[in-house]
Amino acid sequence: MSTVDLSRNATDFLKRYAGVRMQQGRVLTDDDFNEAAQLDQEDQRRTRLDAIGAYGTPDDGFLLKAPTVVGGKPTFKLAAGSLYLGGLRLELAVDEPFHLQKDWLTFGANASDWPVAPTSGSRIDMVWVEAWQQPVTAVEDSELFEVALGGPDTSTRVRTLHRVYVQPNVNTDECPAAWSALTASWSGLGTLAADYELATTARLKVAFTTPQETSNLCSPPQNGGYLGAENQAIRVQLVDDTHYTWGFDNAAPLYRALLSSVNGHRVKLTLLTEPRDAVHWPLKDQVVELLPWSAALANGERVADLSGHLTKVASSYLPDSAEFTIVDEPPTGFENRWEGRADQADFFNGDAKQRFVYVRVWNRGDDLSSPAKIPLANNTLGHTGLSVSWTGGPLRANDYWIIAARPAAPQVLTPWGYDKAGVLAHGVKRYRAPLGLIRWTFSGGNVTGEVIHDCRRTFLPLSKIRNCCGVTVGDGTNSFGQFTSINAAIAALPASGGSVCILPGRYEENVYIGNRQHITLHGCGPRTRIVAPVVANGNEAPAVYVYNSSDVHIEGLALEAGAMPAVVVWESDHTTLSDSVVEMRDQFGIFPAVYLQGEQLAVTHSMITTLPGNGGIYANPFGGGSARGGIQIAGGSEDVRIVDNQIIGGAGHGITLGSLVQVASGGGETDVPDQTPTGNNPCDVCSAIGIILIDDPNSTVTYRSRGDLYRIEIRCNDIARHGGNGISVVRLFGLVNQQVDLIGVHGLRIADNRLAYNLQRQVEQIPQAYRLFAAYGGVVLALVSELVIEHNLIARHGLGRSSPVTGVYALMAQGLRIEHNHIIDNGVIDSQPVTSAQAGLRAGVHVWLALSAPELEKTSTSTGAQQAADPQRSPQLRIHDNVIVQPLGQALFLLGAGPLAITDNRLASQGTTATDLQLLASTVLVADFGFSREWTIGLLVTLLLKIFDKSSPSTGNGQAICTYAKASVFTKAIKTKLPTGKLQFNDNQVSYDSLGDSDNPSGYALASTVLLSLDDVAALANQFEFSAQQQLALVDLLAFGLSLRVNDNRLTETWGRALLSAFTTGLMNTTADNQSTHCLSANGMLESVHDNLVLAEAFCDGICSAQGKKALAAFVGAGAVAFQS
Repeated sequence: MSTVDLSRNATDFLKRYAGVRMQQGRVLTDDDFNEAAQLDQEDQRRTRLDAIGAYGTPDDGFLLKAPTVVGGKPTFKLAAGSLYLGGLRLELAVDEPFHLQKDWLTFGANASDWPVAPTSGSRIDMVWVEAWQQPVTAVEDSELFEVALGGPDTSTRVRTLHRVYVQPNVNTDECPAAWSALTASWSGLGTLAADYELATTARLKVAFTTPQETSNLCSPPQNGGYLGAENQAIRVQLVDDTHYTWGFDNAAPLYRALLSSVNGHRVKLTLLTEPRDAVHWPLKDQVVELLPWSAALANGERVADLSGHLTKVASSYLPDSAEFTIVDEPPTGFENRWEGRADQADFFNGDAKQRFVYVRVWNRGDDLSSPAKIPLANNTLGHTGLSVSWTGGPLRANDYWIIAARPAAPQVLTPWGYDKAGVLAHGVKRYRAPLGLIRWTFSGGNVTGEVIHDCRRTFLPLSKIRNCCGVTVGDGTNSFGQFTSINAAIAALPASGGSVCILPGRYEENVYIGNRQHITLHGCGPRTRIVAPVVANGNEAPAVYVYNSSDVHIEGLALEAGAMPAVVVWESDHTTLSDSVVEMRDQFGIFPAVYLQGEQLAVTHSMITTLPGNGGIYANPFGGGSARGGIQIAGGSEDVRIVDNQIIGGAGHGITLGSLVQVASGGGETDVPDQTPTGNNPCDVCSAIGIILIDDPNSTVTYRSRGDLYRIEIRCNDIARHGGNGISVVRLFGLVNQQVDLIGVHGLRIADNRLAYNLQRQVEQIPQAYRLFAAYGGVVLALVSELVIEHNLIARHGLGRSSPVTGVYALMAQGLRIEHNHIIDNGVIDSQPVTSAQAGLRAGVHVWLALSAPELEKTSTSTGAQQAADPQRSPQLRIHDNVIVQPLGQALFLLGAGPLAITDNRLASQGTTATDLQLLASTVLVADFGFSREWTIGLLVTLLLKIFDKSSPSTGNGQAICTYAKASVFTKAIKTKLPTGKLQFNDNQVSYDSLGDSDNPSGYALASTVLLSLDDVAALANQFEFSAQQQLALVDLLAFGLSLRVNDNRLTETWGRALLSAFTTGLMNTTADNQSTHCLSANGMLESVHDNLVLAEAFCDGICSAQGKKALAAFVGAGAVAFQS
């Protein structure tokens, strides 16, 4: 390669210089300019390394494609584009064949340059690239000459070159393994550094030779150091790992020359470039280096190769003929390796004078005896007084050093490190990286190639790095984006939508997305915080308000608001809130933290909570504070999913279903989340759910439901520490124009949730007229269809047992499944006496009316019916595999109509208030009003005759009744809108146990368990238990049905705390194979009572006879009076 004719190279990047500045009145040297350029170039290289990385491409640059075979040798194309390697930019303007590389005109000089194709089987080759930089002078690119100067060239250029190589037979189809093996084979050339430089630790050390003593008194003694008379830049360059060469002037003199033969030997050189002066003529015994072409430039000029053929001048340069001869001719083909290339017309025009080679002169001054290639052991640099040695390694061809020596300072060499630890090579810096793997397969006499792996690393230009972000927003302090306003960023999106990436920071603004579609707000988790500004007059707005929009997604944000919701989605569809933190400041208001209305909405993987009012970190525990919190789904919404959230803290409900419309006396209507509280008491909004009453007859507003909800899924949420209910309709019922207005939810699934520690506020006293129809608790519903409650924990609601609390409550459910739940400790036992209990409903599960889900007619076009349709719908009402433990009140209260299965449950009560409905049953009350389909009108009339007629079947009346029964087959079947009433109560454990209550309560109940049906009752294989101290149940189990089977049960009561263990009544009554503590009383028109075992009879034989039952009843009554006293 050519070299720069410079005075020295003293640039040291370890000094961390950033630039060069001129001073007035000073001489500017070439090194000043060169160092400024080197500093800029290295800064650019390192910047590329930091920004892009050590290796990568933004396009298809250097992509391997179109593998084929040419002349029995495999080749392929390198795609046009750019590639960054080691901070250098490599570029191909057009696709370039491997065997016609413009930066490798000597391609094929070695057999390893172009491996032959396989002759059998298959072979995988790795393709890799090497890059470096070298100077280009005007001798190589004559376009650089400024002819107006009429003299020598001025400056040089630096060019980045690259060559692509093939390593055959790597025996792996994975880039990392192949590259690792290949780099390991280069141990003799260096180590691949992090920036992909093939680096060596070789250092050049320079010492001074010992001066020779002389006896000639006319010759002055020599001091040690540099002995030259001129300022010199001495270039020392390795030829191979055992030889080096050197020369003055940085070995810069370079000429074009034609190589011709003398006596059959190619040793004559005719210079096409005239030497600068006679001093630069090549002289006998000087060292010269012939350099072949390396690369073709775009203008057709050629660049010299890194190194070539070193020899010495045999006969000196003759200026008249411009000729001289050399000692050794170059190898065959040295000067014309490029001939025969298919692309040679791009850089050779056919002119004979264009068949030149380059000649570089290694001028060693008066040292004409040293060989062209000097063994490392011969370490003196001629008569300069300098000697060289190397440390580290490996030593590689073409690595060079530049020593600046000055007669004025003979013992100072620049750079200064030569006489200390040594200096690393100034060049050539080589960078290598993999490009890809190609599999060559020999089959049927042909060889085919397939690129099996692209080993290049790709990246996107900065202007294209958007990923899913259309625009970015930064707060200007913690982060920096295209905008500082989220609203401005949204406005900048096209009508087709896009993504707004909000970088970490605090954004105090109200974000509006209105009448838009396909918008995503994406943050960086809690570090991206949108805060609704505090407004002094209280007229605040939501942090994010989405209205009349579609396909909007809010994700990865922290959202904070005050009196208004942090997120409002209104009359929108396909909108989601996910992976976010939503917080409400401790401000009084009727709005929840998240307020939703629309279709296909979802809140997932988020935390919904309230902030403390005292400047603390955590949310107010157990319903404290004024902020309502939670999530509310407004009326008219459809297909809403609340999944995998933590909904913690707030004065309102955890999840509120439904909303209201405020109707002014003048007819105007306003959507509101709840009834506006009266007065200024902030606790009004914290009062528990109740009916909507306008006490003031002069009030100017009334309220009604905004509409029903359809297909709501609430799953995998943690709902805790709310002042109101866990999951609840906004109001159970309201009086609008003297009519009851229920909030309906159709298609409600509540599954896999944890509802605990809600209802942590004191509840208001429900008016007497509505006390049996309003409730508080874990799940509180009004009108609901297709209700599924499964796999939930519903526990520890209410402040204590003095508060009326239910686990699950519904006024009316059409289609009901309650399965696999733990509903426990709602109204947890505390030190308050039972007599202090506030009046109201208490139950683990309380459903006033449960109806079978109607079968959809195949021809039905009812929108409402289709909206609520559940693919798992079943006409059976089912309560299965639950654990229900109620501290005070019934475990289960259910009035229904339809097939009803209550199986495999643990139903337990730990106390009763002995008031209201608990007078009927202390533990379980189930009544099914479905009607048997076996009755006709005639048979029902016959039944009435049979009941009132006491005559024997063999008498005249008895025979007449039989005749009427037979004739009733011709009467119409009773057709009722009620479904059948088949009631299964099987395999349950029913327990009433107040023995552990330190309050030692007293009271009475008709029964512990009551099972009633107008159809059939099956009470099979249950365990009934009634354990009490001062409480009395007339019977443990009271069962009634038109047909009745009470079999295989165990009935256990504390001795004397029940008159009977069971009282069963039915037209057909089978009471058999039971075991009881007290007597059983089975009654029916047709009876099968047998094989029952009674513990009382073990002590008092015949006690269960008619007289015995009377005596036992009297005894138990007396005992109860005694306990009461």
